[in-house]
Amino acid sequence: MLDQLYTDIRDRLIQKLFAEYVPTYEANAIYVLQQVALYSGQLDDLRSGQPHRQGLIGMPAIFVELSEVEWRERNGGMQLGDVTVRLHVYQETKADEDWKLGEYMPDAGKALLPLRYLGHVNDAMHGAAWEYSYSTLKRRTTITDVAHNNVAIHVIEYACTICDQPLGTKVAYEEATPSFTITPQIKTNAR
Repeated sequence: MLDQLYTDIRDRLIQKLFAEYVPTYEANAIYVLQQVALYSGQLDDLRSGQPHRQGLIGMPAIFVELSEVEWRERNGGMQLGDVTVRLHVYQETKADEDWKLGEYMPDAGKALLPLRYLGHVNDAMHGAAWEYSYSTLKRRTTITDVAHNNVAIHVIEYACTICDQPLGTKVAYEEATPSFTITPQIKTNAR
């Protein structure tokens, strides 16, 4: 189930942040996604200055971490899992300052590009759902880490609920709704 969730998130990111920007690549080059992968210590390698074991990181890059799943049992062996999904968004920063009194800033405005890109990432992911989803992805928090030379790392945390069922079974995803009929009773005054 989690492998399918990762695959669906990856495919959605590629569709929304790569395929839709390629026709206008020159105008949107900074928004064209360069890499998507499972999160596996890329930040540690970046901090140490060593290339990651998968090679250099092309940016912008998004690394998907499926960090926590709290499972609860439902009927017929079905389980619902509350999933925490963290997207580690790596971007090169183009400028340290947006404006400085009395100085010409050729990169003015570029300091905000990483923040704009986060909006594109959230537009792609917030509200996403798949056939096994019990709820849509909902953004919970964003944490920013800019302690790296010309690299901004934002961790966007989402939550959703997924449905897992035993292999070979087909279980309805909707909760059972009780079926009942209300029959009005009419009282009459017998005199």
